Amino acid sequence: RLFAARRALSDLEASWPALARAGRALRHKKARSVDRSLAALAPLTLLHQRAATLCRAVVAWMQRDGVEPLWRHLAERLEATTDYDAVRLAHRAFLLDIRDQLCLDEEDVGDCLDAVFVDVARLATLLESYAWRVEDTPSSVVAAVQRDFDAHAAELV
Repeated sequence: RLFAARRALSDLEASWPALARAGRALRHKKARSVDRSLAALAPLTLLHQRAATLCRAVVAWMQRDGVEPLWRHLAERLEATTDYDAVRLAHRAFLLDIRDQLCLDEEDVGDCLDAVFVDVARLATLLESYAWRVEDTPSSVVAAVQRDFDAHAAELV
C-alpha cells in the first residue's frame, strides 16, 4: 500500500500543472468570466490540496512509523548472523512486523486506503481529461469525487 500511496501522490503532483495553469489564466481574463471560472476552479483546487495532504500523511506514516524502524531492526538482525535460515526467518519476521505495524491485514483499514487511492485516481484522471479547460470540468462530477473522497477519508480518522 505504500507504493499505492506514492502512486496516488505522484498522480496528484502530475495533475497540479493543469490547475496552476488555469489559475494563471484566470488572472488575465475579464471580470465577468472570472467569477464562473473561479467558482469551478476553487473546489477542484481545494480537493486536490486535501487529497495531496492526505496522501503525503499516509506515505509519511507508512515510511516513518512502519518501514524505516523495522528496516533498521532487520538490518541489525542480519548483521548479527551469517546463517541462511536465520536470515530467512529475520526477513519473514520483518514482513510480518510491517503487516502488523501498518495494519495491513485489517480489512477495514486497507479498504479505506484503497478507496481513497481510487478517489485520488479519479480526481487525477478528471484533471487530466480537462487539462486545458479545467474550469469546464462538470461540477456534478467534481461534487461526486469530493463526496466520495470526504467519506473515505473520514473513515481513516
